[in-house]
Amino acid sequence: MLLSPKKVRTLQLRQMKVKDERVKIVNEVLTGMKVLKLYAWEPSFKDYILAIREREMTLLKSAALWNASTSFFWLCSSFLVSFASFGVFVLLDERNVLTPEIAFVACALFNVMRFPIYYTPMMVQYIIQFLVALKRINKFMNADELDFTSVSHDTNKKEPLIIEDGTFSWGSEEEDKPVLRNITLKVQPGQLIAVVGAIGAGKTSLISAFMGEMIRNSGYANTKGRIAYVAQQAWI
Repeated sequence: MLLSPKKVRTLQLRQMKVKDERVKIVNEVLTGMKVLKLYAWEPSFKDYILAIREREMTLLKSAALWNASTSFFWLCSSFLVSFASFGVFVLLDERNVLTPEIAFVACALFNVMRFPIYYTPMMVQYIIQFLVALKRINKFMNADELDFTSVSHDTNKKEPLIIEDGTFSWGSEEEDKPVLRNITLKVQPGQLIAVVGAIGAGKTSLISAFMGEMIRNSGYANTKGRIAYVAQQAWI
């Protein structure tokens, strides 16, 4: 039973990561609903979201079973404590006699302790949820700030937009793999550029790299002048 809170905490951490993944993909689906419908990608994304949800449900069921086992143990603890106390009292010394007076007084004391024992698993569960949320908030608050110097603004450059051998990622953690690798791009003044590709190919990442919203792992990036970013509007 001592391992149960630790196990539940681990399961909740894993479940929250899967939940974040599901919420992220659902948000992307709602944002790009027009493209999704035009290309008839609804079944593929539906299966993908349901697969993530199935993983989340598996973790939720495991956590629920551990919580149920903990609650069952604490509900039976009143009887177990009474049984163990009376047994130890009699076995410790042959002169100890379990009289009705002792038994009734002990039962009354155990009955007083019943309500604190009953609410103990609920308190443990809430404390675990609090610790999980606190850890996630602490990780978010201590995350590295964007380095606005990753994109320079040299007005002496001829091209308004330049990336030379640039590698960019969305975060500085080890699991944040580079999204753009060894990118070299120079946009000439007055030139119209269309970046075309499949969903997830890195079109938005390329724009974000120019805007300084990504982590520059290597290379050089420079912008000159003002930038207007017009995001895609959701269409349903």
